[in-house]
Amino acid sequence: KPIPVLTVSEPAGATIVNAFTVVYTLPDPLPPSFTVTVTATNSEGEADATWPVTVVLPAELTSGPVHRYGFAADATDSVSAADGTVYGNVTFEGGEAILNNTGTESSAASGLFPDPADPAKAPPGAYIDLPNGMISAIGPQATFEFWTTWDGIAQTQWQRIFDFGTSITGENVSDGRDAESYYLFLTPMSGANTLRFGYWSGVANAELVLDAPRMTPVDEQHIAVVWDELDASTDPPTPSAKLYVNGVLFATNTPNFSLADLTDDNNWLGRSQFADAMLDGSYNEVRIYDYPLSQAQILGNIVGGPDCLNGSDCGATETKFYRADPNNDGNS
Repeated sequence: KPIPVLTVSEPAGATIVNAFTVVYTLPDPLPPSFTVTVTATNSEGEADATWPVTVVLPAELTSGPVHRYGFAADATDSVSAADGTVYGNVTFEGGEAILNNTGTESSAASGLFPDPADPAKAPPGAYIDLPNGMISAIGPQATFEFWTTWDGIAQTQWQRIFDFGTSITGENVSDGRDAESYYLFLTPMSGANTLRFGYWSGVANAELVLDAPRMTPVDEQHIAVVWDELDASTDPPTPSAKLYVNGVLFATNTPNFSLADLTDDNNWLGRSQFADAMLDGSYNEVRIYDYPLSQAQILGNIVGGPDCLNGSDCGATETKFYRADPNNDGNS
């Protein structure tokens, strides 16, 4: 079918800047909520979609990240010196780490890599290896935050934005999950055609997943995974894992292990514990916090952008709003 043209019919003055973002200057005084209607038009006709929006004021961070990768010229950690090691054809341009994969290279193509017995062995593709043990050392609460772009080809599933944990054989090998191990991963497109955060517990013999609409190639997106084994926002307190995309909470689940349980000798950006395709994409900024960011703090980071830790620090005072989604399923 012909690709539709998207326009905003309400509120007046709102515009669409890409497939994920509506820009609207809020009136003074701020309304607690309002309605957005988007019209899709092509040669076959038009259709409207309407949803309620709740206004949210961005909040500043409680404290900065414990790890921060800005990719100005390499994979240096500007906070804790947990520098990443770059393998394959990774280039740094405009403050981004670009993994020049085609989306067809297998994470397992080189077997053991790096291979101490064969220093000249070629890597399976382009990826960044973060230090061993850094995820298990964070503590019971964490936020993994990414400004990232996926350039994947159609039907290239299971590429990894990140994969933290270990494989059957262990360090530097992509041969699947050990029945007794644990891991965390984020993929731009799962086998169910979704953006997916998943985590496996060998003890529980279960993988739990949080899904959102799959990433669209070329468009940079902000993704935050919040892991909270001590979540006190509910009564009684219930551990939680949350997936936010561009400030919207799409899914919530319950952790089935502690981060401290991880044997994280494969902490990879762009490579999988399995024989999955290497990531065809780029990273503008990666941050890891040792506490759970709130939705307001996540929006504050989106306001500030990848080059600033707090919106107010960069002079950004813009109010953000997010789509109301009471079912947390991305469909309402």
